Amino acid sequence: MFIPSISVRLYRPVALALEACGIPSDALFAEFGMPPPATAGWDARLPLPQIAGIWGRLLEVTGDPHFALRAAEHVDLTTCDVITYLEANAKTVREALLKKFEYLPMITDAIEWTLDSAEGEALLTLHERPARPPLAPVAEYLLAARHIFFRRFGPSHWRLRFVSFRHPAPDDTSPHERIFGMKPRFDAAMDQLGFDAALLEEPMRSRDAALADLLERYADHARSTVPSHVTFSARVQELLRSGVDPGIAVVARQLGVAPRSLQRTLTSEGTSYQEIANATRRAAAERLLRRNELAISEVAFALGFGDVSSFHRAFVRWTSATPGEFRSRHLGASFKEPGFGRLGAGPGE
Repeated sequence: MFIPSISVRLYRPVALALEACGIPSDALFAEFGMPPPATAGWDARLPLPQIAGIWGRLLEVTGDPHFALRAAEHVDLTTCDVITYLEANAKTVREALLKKFEYLPMITDAIEWTLDSAEGEALLTLHERPARPPLAPVAEYLLAARHIFFRRFGPSHWRLRFVSFRHPAPDDTSPHERIFGMKPRFDAAMDQLGFDAALLEEPMRSRDAALADLLERYADHARSTVPSHVTFSARVQELLRSGVDPGIAVVARQLGVAPRSLQRTLTSEGTSYQEIANATRRAAAERLLRRNELAISEVAFALGFGDVSSFHRAFVRWTSATPGEFRSRHLGASFKEPGFGRLGAGPGE
């Protein structure tokens, strides 16, 4: 089965932070079969299951429970790659974020970001694929890196309104307060940064239009050379990513094979069509339910369910929670279900 992965390139700042502690980074990463981040190419990727082990080892060897925050401070144009340069040369904060979203699959398919705004507040939310219990150092590293990037290359008056994490508060939050300029909210529904929505239209500090055009052409070329997943399970997963399941016959036709042949191939890869369909539909459902402007009925119909009750039963089967319970857990107990969705249906459960 397809397993999400992360580019080794993302760990360049982590390697620098290790070296600053006097710890040889290459040797530590080699324990996990990981090449040196400083020299790794686009195709060097780390399977998601190794991430928890690596971060556990990082905290162990440094003896620093806040090492993830320290590593995020090494995020800079000199430690990252063309994608970071492209973001820094975007016209506005909004465009920089959209560039991040567009090129993120080049470096990882294990996370995604969403951007929402309401009542003058922009919300940048980190989502893990598949959804899983919070891994504190990963969330702290990624949210701190996003904030530090905009603090260095965004508008000079870049400020956060809040930062929230799903994991419990550590004993000492002073490193968080130093990085973010405030005490984060812990045990929250989302790993999230909140800031004034007006900042989205503010220009990036280092904008260079000519360089941005050159970088985009280079990034597009690099993206075209990144090896794609060639397994049939990965190709099926991509076709079903929207969450709508047209059936194995339709998918097999799109892939140019017979349904029985596709099923046999998937079995040889350790999975099945139904297993992939359920996993992708569940992931799409969770992704859409996190969008607070959508009614549950809209999510159900967007995923191809004929009625809300069918979606309700399927979601309980997948997660052992109702859609409403999932929203309360991830959007907060104060979340109010939209009265009517854009499709004109009631909210439903």
